[in-house]
Amino acid sequence: KKKTTWIKGTAKLAGKNSVSVKTADGKEEKHDAKKAVIIATGSRVKGLPQVGLELNKSTIISSDEALVLEKAPKSMAIIGAGAVGCEFADVFNAFGTQVTLIEVMPTILPLEDADSSKEVERSFKKRKIDVLTGAKISNVKAGKNGVTMTMEVGGTKKDLEVEKVLVAAGRAPNIEDIGLKEAGVQLTERGFVKINERMETSVKGLYAIGDVAGPPMLAHKGEREGVVVAEVIA
Repeated sequence: KKKTTWIKGTAKLAGKNSVSVKTADGKEEKHDAKKAVIIATGSRVKGLPQVGLELNKSTIISSDEALVLEKAPKSMAIIGAGAVGCEFADVFNAFGTQVTLIEVMPTILPLEDADSSKEVERSFKKRKIDVLTGAKISNVKAGKNGVTMTMEVGGTKKDLEVEKVLVAAGRAPNIEDIGLKEAGVQLTERGFVKINERMETSVKGLYAIGDVAGPPMLAHKGEREGVVVAEVIA
């Protein structure tokens, strides 16, 4: 209705205000933009392969798989007690799952207000959610029907066996294979696309919005940035 051209394929930056697209049928097309190119490739959930928690989508899952489970598991360990981890701890506890919430930092919700963190932890413990903070994970073994691991908290080690492990340890930006390096686009220390207050990258006429441009990773933040870019371009 708004005369928007939609192309299904894999895109890559190909020079100033230009994008190369490999379509589903294997053809490569080059598309030039008169005014600007916007990168909005988003982010993806990430596992923790360094401690043996590589996502396998069956026993070691992400928030994506957690939303489509056919039934609530009897037991679940949630790795990461940020907003996402705490939300799922609340949900699965309500479904009757025995939840163990594991956080490497000294408190749950480490990026939030300290009083909020204490109140949520108190509420969780009252509801029999096992909260482990300042925790280290080792000896992870993923089997067909569950996962075992060793937890170390305050110098004390204990073995934990659960049906599912939900990794909620953050998201990684989708920056691979889209030509950022070749275009000279600068990244932040954490690997997100670096932008200014106009959402413009280090390359003039090239913008980035949403998760790929860094936290907070919230839908309305990407939406607001899209509006800013549209106004800047207009």
